[in-house]
Amino acid sequence: MAAGTSILLTSCLLLFSVSKTVCGSEDEERLVRDLFRGYNKLIRPVENMTHRVDVAFGLAFIQLINVNEKNQIMKSNVWLRL
Repeated sequence: MAAGTSILLTSCLLLFSVSKTVCGSEDEERLVRDLFRGYNKLIRPVENMTHRVDVAFGLAFIQLINVNEKNQIMKSNVWLRL
């Protein structure tokens, strides 16, 4: 029982020690923090609030999964293009 516990403890310590490198480097964290400093997703990205915000996107049709003609429902896979 003691051997199993020590192996489990060693494995947990090893995972915690490498988890920082797996999650990302300090430089990457600092870059994201600096880029999004002062960012608020609830504020519209315009200088004048009366101006509109144009958003363009597209869909790339990938796969037709199912067609239900009776209920006029079509299931498909698409890729969103921004």
